[in-house]
Amino acid sequence: MRWLIVLPFSRPGLMGMDFRDELVAMGHEVRTFAYRRDNPLYKNRSTKATYQIFILRRLERACVAWRPDLVLVIKGGPVTPGLIRRVKARIDTRFLNFFPCGRSSWRACATCTTCRCTACPSSTTRSS
Repeated sequence: MRWLIVLPFSRPGLMGMDFRDELVAMGHEVRTFAYRRDNPLYKNRSTKATYQIFILRRLERACVAWRPDLVLVIKGGPVTPGLIRRVKARIDTRFLNFFPCGRSSWRACATCTTCRCTACPSSTTRSS
């Protein structure tokens, strides 16, 4: 199975790279695409929106060229519904967004008593 992992930064040890390592170990074909950049265009408020459009177009081209079976998006970022529609109109792929809560791991969050994250299973059992 072909996976394209869309993540903030493609650096060893950061979130998303662990998914890549495990999927490769299981025999899947995996590529990564970093949607954030360490440069003035990304960090400058006046140019960030335009630069994100440029990044989204690069992501769209990467999806169409490589044709992954699944696009795993880590933390959503600037991935828009429009991008998803355009890609799905051109290739048969699925998108999955993984956005963990603010705790260090989902397991810890699901068992804690102080988390108020609405995405956590434990938050549905607590009264507000």
